[in-house]
This record gives sequence, structure tokens and C-alpha cells, in this order.
Amino acid sequence: MELQDWDVTCRGLKLSGLTNTAIGDEVCLAFHGWLDNSASFVGLMEEGLNLFALDLAGHGRSDHRVGASYFILEWVLDAVHVMRELEARGAQRFHLIGHSLGAGIAALVAACAPDIQVDSLVLIEGLGPLSTAAEDAPDTLRRALSSQTKPPRKYPSVDPMVKAVQTTRPGISEADARRLVDRVVAGSDEYWFAHDEALKDTSLLRLTEYHVLAFLNQIKCPTLLIKAEDGLAFPEELSKPRILSIENLQIETLPGKHHVHLEDAEAVAALIRSFQSRVA
Repeated sequence: MELQDWDVTCRGLKLSGLTNTAIGDEVCLAFHGWLDNSASFVGLMEEGLNLFALDLAGHGRSDHRVGASYFILEWVLDAVHVMRELEARGAQRFHLIGHSLGAGIAALVAACAPDIQVDSLVLIEGLGPLSTAAEDAPDTLRRALSSQTKPPRKYPSVDPMVKAVQTTRPGISEADARRLVDRVVAGSDEYWFAHDEALKDTSLLRLTEYHVLAFLNQIKCPTLLIKAEDGLAFPEELSKPRILSIENLQIETLPGKHHVHLEDAEAVAALIRSFQSRVA
């Protein structure tokens, strides 16, 4: 399998990614999780899925935002601009895949992208974006205004970075961890993760649960939710209303942890392939 870098200029930023295919009438666009990058989808590509995996702004080889926050709606706006550019290059229909943070972004795009044909949506370990109760918003903003971005941690070599990735992403192999690290390493005598450290700052604002449900209610395309048995906890008081808000939702559960698409790319790819074949 031959991987290629691809990029697009979006709202003054250069956004990059990885792909194993050429742009056709249909494009499958993938959004990774927080502090991950497009390399998290290489395993699915090796299993035969043709993807355009994007490095979200602030991640991987994409530019960092300067003087702006990483509010989820900014990534949604980026995603729509990217889809517009792919349309200009020949795409007419889209299938969206998102993991964790990327699942929240993909869900909002599928709900609200204007005049863009979204034929299917796959959510891996994520059922919409994180939310905060309205009464907690002042405290959230207060903490965000008082937080300070720390400089990146420096490492003497790549190997301890690989170990750090495995520690924070239980269940993934050394090979998969090294893929993520190889895409984001910067430096010569010392090494650090190239993602923007501002990504770790407290969000200025989060959507309320009422907002999230309203967005999910607007998703009309067939949707597949892939959950991991030992992945993110889905409290019933939140997950049940979200599940009921998506009118055409299929739910599948696989053994594994939060990065189940890295742990068992074969099983996840099989689910996605079967799902997309039924909605084609």
C-alpha cells in the first residue's frame, strides 16, 4: 500500500493528511481524536478502506492556530472548507468517519454541512461532542482564562515518545504508537510532539447537552456507532437520549479499548465496509 501526503489551504492554515487513494466522485474523509493524527487511520487503509485522513488544525503536520482557541466549531468550519476544496477537485459525495473528538466533529458536519452530500457517517468511540451544563459555563470560562499553555516536553530520542503514546492510549501496539510518533516528531538533538500544546488548555466554552441533542437530531444519513467494550464510558442518562436523537443509527460493539480502530483494524474495517456497502 502506498501512502501519500495531501494538503489544503483552509482559512489561512495549511492542513495536511494521509491518503491511499485518488479523489473520485465519492470521498471517505476521516477525522482523528484529540492529540492523535491522520496516521491513526493507516491500519484501516491497510485493511482496504480508501480514505482521506486529515490532520486537524494543531495536530500532526497541520498548522497551529495563532491567536485563536480550539473550539470544536472551529474544526467543523475547517472540515466544511476542506470538503469544499475536495469538491473543487472532483468529489461529489462524502462518507465521514470520526474517532473520539473526530466523531464529534463528523457528527456536527453531517448534521449541518450546507449543500454537501454526506451519504454515511461512522462514529468510533464517540457519540457527538462533549457537553457542559449551562450553569457550569462561567466556571469553564474562568478556568480557561486563567490557564497557561506550557512548553512541550522534550525527549532525548523517539523511543520514550513511543512508550508515552502507549501509556496514554492503552491497548495499541508499539508499531501503531510509532506511526503516530513518526508523524509528529520535530527536532534534531532533542524531540517533542509537534501538536500545539494549547490543545491541552481548558476550552473556552462547550456546547450544552441540549445543543448536542439538537445537532444529533439533524443527522439524516445512515450512521454507524462502533463502541469498544472497555472504551469510553457512556452514562445511560446521556447516551440514551443521544442514541434516540439519531434516526438511522446502527450500533456495534467490539472487544478493545478507546483506540479500537488501532487495536483491531481488521474488525473495524469489516464493520465499516459492510455498513457502507448497504448504504451505497
